[in-house]
Amino acid sequence: MKTTPGKVLLIEDTLSTIQMVSDTLAAAGHTVYVANNGEKGITRAAKVMPELIILDIMMPGIDGYETCRRLKKIPELIDIPVIFSSALRESFDKVKAFDLGAVDYVAKPIEPAELIERINTHLSLYRLRHNLESEVKSRTEQLNRKNEELVIAWEKAEESSRTKQEFLSVLSHELRTPLNPVISYSSLLLSEVTDPEHLEMLQSISTAAQQMTGLVSDLLNYASKESTDTFVCIEDVDLLEFLNNCVAYFNKLSQDKVFELHLDTASDLPTFLRTDKIRLWQILHKLIGNAFKFCNDGKVSMSCHLDNDIQQGVVFCVSDTGIGIPKDKQQSVFQPFYQADTSSTREYPGVGLGLSIARRIAEKLQGRLRLESVQGAGTQVYLHLPVQAT
Repeated sequence: MKTTPGKVLLIEDTLSTIQMVSDTLAAAGHTVYVANNGEKGITRAAKVMPELIILDIMMPGIDGYETCRRLKKIPELIDIPVIFSSALRESFDKVKAFDLGAVDYVAKPIEPAELIERINTHLSLYRLRHNLESEVKSRTEQLNRKNEELVIAWEKAEESSRTKQEFLSVLSHELRTPLNPVISYSSLLLSEVTDPEHLEMLQSISTAAQQMTGLVSDLLNYASKESTDTFVCIEDVDLLEFLNNCVAYFNKLSQDKVFELHLDTASDLPTFLRTDKIRLWQILHKLIGNAFKFCNDGKVSMSCHLDNDIQQGVVFCVSDTGIGIPKDKQQSVFQPFYQADTSSTREYPGVGLGLSIARRIAEKLQGRLRLESVQGAGTQVYLHLPVQAT
């Protein structure tokens, strides 16, 4: 086996053996260091840091066994491979050598070719192990650094999230405070003013204030603890009564539109839906509100039928023939603060929280939202709910 030459320490007291081993290793390209007793060998090893040690057993002073024992107590030398050499041939001697941490045992007289092969083998193994340990150490350090970076990033993200929620909460509260009198006074004036021009202006003020109130409510909903831990109250909801009230509310609210909200219900719907009435209203309010907002003319409808995908489930579908959503943006619309049109001159107001909040509430009701849309041809948003929510 060929290997890259290395540093070898020979601890040996017999001159003939020193000469033969030194010449053999030098001829193979290895650098050889020599110590003629155990004490000097330990000192030399700590100084030159060899890659392999050849250690004689029978020496004056401390023998090879004691020398090996002391070498293995030095942290920097503990992994250096030790090959014992000795004329002792009893199994007991060999077993003792291996118990002390030796990697091999060469009998004297030493055969040069055999010695070279053993040295090359153990140097290769030592370097391979050393490289693997270095690689593992390096990768571990990299992973530790990455983990530290991730922890820091997570802490920053958590802090950023808390800061954002606090900001939104304060902002929403401060916006709602001046809006309340605007809405109240405009409603009062609308009931008293008769001049058409003044009525139109007041109606514009009232509409703008109502829109702003909706935006503020979305911000508060998102920023509050309820946005992540929505409380639900399950009850029996008269399904047809609920749907008819919903349609009546929106048709009254959207009198400026040239069309009405149409309702289509299946004949085999259950009489009662066991769910949270208020949360269901919040979801449909946002879905229908979006449909009206993005459909200036055409048709907006809501349907309700049994769900073929969910046993004992119903599907609410809010459909419009409005502007639609590009295919590459249909999944993104459920993300908080997402706007399909991000320009400063966008036609449709909003902060992009409606569908995000609706999906979150739907999941709390053990349901799901999905969307189908064709740009320029309209959008259908489906709410799947179980008949018996728990």
